[in-house]
Amino acid sequence: TDGSGTTDGSGTTDGSGTTDGSGTTDGSGTTPVDGFTDAGRLIFAYPGGGSGGVAGLEEDSTAAVLSSSGAGYTINGGDDLVRMTGDNWSLNGAEIGNLSANRGTGRGVELGGDEETGIRWGRWETGRVTLRSDTVEAENLRLGDGGMHWIASDDINSRVALPSTGSVGFELYGSTSPTSNTGEVGVLGSAELTAHFDTSTVDASLGLTMPGSTQGSSVQWDASVTGLELDTATATFDGAFDTVTVTTESGISDGEGWLSGFLTGDSAGDVNGAGLGYSLSDADGNTVSGTAAFRVVEPPPVP
Repeated sequence: TDGSGTTDGSGTTDGSGTTDGSGTTDGSGTTPVDGFTDAGRLIFAYPGGGSGGVAGLEEDSTAAVLSSSGAGYTINGGDDLVRMTGDNWSLNGAEIGNLSANRGTGRGVELGGDEETGIRWGRWETGRVTLRSDTVEAENLRLGDGGMHWIASDDINSRVALPSTGSVGFELYGSTSPTSNTGEVGVLGSAELTAHFDTSTVDASLGLTMPGSTQGSSVQWDASVTGLELDTATATFDGAFDTVTVTTESGISDGEGWLSGFLTGDSAGDVNGAGLGYSLSDADGNTVSGTAAFRVVEPPPVP
């Protein structure tokens, strides 16, 4: 690794994902699942471009964020998420019930993690993923060229005691590179997140750059939301961006987008980080998705 907590994803395994079944919890909202190594928050961000799978993911231009406040999952020795299961999943805010996934022939890339916050992230690149839900049984999803992003927190760091007053700012620590439904890979240039505990809300903003349609050109995507509800019982948030703008050589247009995230805590339960997944789209059927991991901004020392 380069010291920032990221890797190039080369250390993949066969995805057999044997476990010791130790993923139990203290009842704080995560789901103990026998046969999985971890339990915690889990989010998928999918830019579309594939075919088959859970209803709502089959259209080429469909960008989606799947999230669960409690899931069992297995991360292998190469730091890649290989399989998961959980109840109470949502797809862009709509409840879809249980969901299980197996990486299948997907290849893990951009794998990273932060030991301090317990957050891990990566992207399944190309291949097929097996999905099961209340509505679709053992359906193969052929991933689009942009793959499928994921971000997760472990059980210990999912036990967060949120304060009742004040605000906390976060700074970007790691991320997957944003990808589009047509396979372009961009750069997440900025990401800001603030949690307001007196109002149980979060503010978030993202700025990312993608390759343009002509050589040497680029497309700037900017998204922001203010006052998004923070679920204090699960320390999670989920909702639409207030504004999404797409800037190209020909002008500026409006888009739309969704984000889902969670806060993490240290051994005492104090907030120490956050993770989120996002998907953005414009009126021309272009979509972009990715994940971002944050640490709490430490206050300056008292003179």
